[in-house]
Amino acid sequence: MAKCPFAEQLPITGSSGSYTGGVFKIVHHTTEGGSAEGAFAVFKSNRSDPHFTVDASKIYQHIDTDSAARSLRNAPGGLQTNRDRALQIEVVGFAGKTKNKATLKNLARLCRWLEETHNVPLEWPAGAPKPAKNGKDPGGHLRSTEAWTKGGHFGHCHVPENTHWDPAYTKTEVQYLMAAKFDAVGKLTNAQNPAVVALENQPMAMDGDATFEIIADHADVGEAPTTNVKPVNVAPSEELESAARQLEPGVGLCLSGGGYRAMLFHVGSLWRLYEAGQLFTLQRISSVSGGSITSAVLALAWKHLPFDGARAPFEARVVEPIRALARRTLDAEAIIGGILLPGSIGEKVAAAYDKHLFHGATLQELPDAPRFVINATNVQSGVLWRFSKPYMGDYRVGRIEKPDFPIARAVAASSAFPPVLSPLTIELHPAAFKPNSGVDLQRAPFTSDVVLADGGVYDNLGLETVWKRYQTVLVSDAGAKIKPEEEPKQDWPRHAYRVLDLIDNQVRSLRKRALIASYQAKPDDPSKRQGAYWGIGTNYSLYSGRALKLSCAQERIQELASVATRLKRMDDDLQERLINWGYAVTDAALRSYVDPKLNQPKAFPYPSNGV
Repeated sequence: MAKCPFAEQLPITGSSGSYTGGVFKIVHHTTEGGSAEGAFAVFKSNRSDPHFTVDASKIYQHIDTDSAARSLRNAPGGLQTNRDRALQIEVVGFAGKTKNKATLKNLARLCRWLEETHNVPLEWPAGAPKPAKNGKDPGGHLRSTEAWTKGGHFGHCHVPENTHWDPAYTKTEVQYLMAAKFDAVGKLTNAQNPAVVALENQPMAMDGDATFEIIADHADVGEAPTTNVKPVNVAPSEELESAARQLEPGVGLCLSGGGYRAMLFHVGSLWRLYEAGQLFTLQRISSVSGGSITSAVLALAWKHLPFDGARAPFEARVVEPIRALARRTLDAEAIIGGILLPGSIGEKVAAAYDKHLFHGATLQELPDAPRFVINATNVQSGVLWRFSKPYMGDYRVGRIEKPDFPIARAVAASSAFPPVLSPLTIELHPAAFKPNSGVDLQRAPFTSDVVLADGGVYDNLGLETVWKRYQTVLVSDAGAKIKPEEEPKQDWPRHAYRVLDLIDNQVRSLRKRALIASYQAKPDDPSKRQGAYWGIGTNYSLYSGRALKLSCAQERIQELASVATRLKRMDDDLQERLINWGYAVTDAALRSYVDPKLNQPKAFPYPSNGV
């Protein structure tokens, strides 16, 4: 038995059998995936486990190194490369960009252990992997059967009978991987080695949205699909409109606003995604307003959720904390407190979120992947302000990198619906902003007192940050159905609410129409997207993939769609109906438009209540 002593043991589908011959060699893959968890889901689906997966925080071992892995393609009657003593490592990252430095450190440490344990030479018999050329396959890889008979290191690009071009390490990365040495606890022992120092000076791949962004998971781990990716026409953007953007073959989820109604509806949506194994394939979760409450709770629970869809941990870590909050009224309490006590109404809401859900957690406690983006509207600059682990800010004012900012305040800003809960002002130091990261407003007071309102004021589906990046867009929309009023109220507070509802409804309708049109576009249309939209007012009977055992009467659905947009206490029956409906309509949308092979659910999460 050969188990790495510093790896977390995580079996998935098991070995492909015993080795049939050959000398030990190390094969380097890249996941082309947004997270280790997303890669695990693909391994499970395809039965394509490597021996190890390595990311910035951990080394995972799936198969004992005395048995064969499954990550290589084997031609019938060919070399059976999986079983030719190939020790296979999937590196979380992608061939077209530079690799995360912490990931490379873990990878180098693992390689030293494998070399010592299995007597693997510190050399590349087929030559070092070639770096990407403008993010693409550089070509000219040596896939020699003669080289394959030798021990040492190989890229996936070197394996006979395979066509992949990963890992595409840069020269600096190759030299680091060969040079780095470690002590028993994983500390570098040659930090002054020129190759080690050079990696520290290698810039990370940067784009308009990330300090390190991993491309999406796909069905054939190790090589990007051959999709003809084109620049896209995007929705009105908080980034430079002239910036070229290429879609990445990943999956993003958007969670709309809508107070507690949305918060609970999205719980049902996430529950079905989790149970169906779709949650861990996401690269990004973008949220606004009530959706941000649910998203942030999920983010903090992420590392505790298993991959098997078990109910108990999801219910304990995600569902129950949100349901407990839904038993309390926050908006009225905050309004009264804001009138009678020092501090804004928005800060009172933030304090309540922190007390009941987030307990002092900051943006730096969000997972590295998938990327969670909490959206607010910058009232000063007029564009989206994003809160995420890598940065917070907007394209006009600039960004603060690695912000140690309370999640509760980020969610409160995202859900600061005007005119009562808005604005929430955050005081910042102008020097905290990355120099020259803003286009035209990187100066005080824009960088010292940032005035924020509900993210839904600008983008009430949370769509933009996903739409501009990924080929597959999933949208969970819990926006209220606006009702006609025979005699609109004349007093300014209620009249203002009515007008804001009308504006919200119009913006939502325009974005929804553009989204649906993109689903229906021809394959060569630059606006083309894959995915699914489901709404709280959707007619369930129109879905071809609806579950036969989930009864969802339209009159009951409309009752749920008409629940007021408030942070107001809900009884348990209403909570369970909203969760059940979110679960059912998400399932129907997934099986109608994303994966018809998903098993039909046999019951609601709360069978006694239905919809």
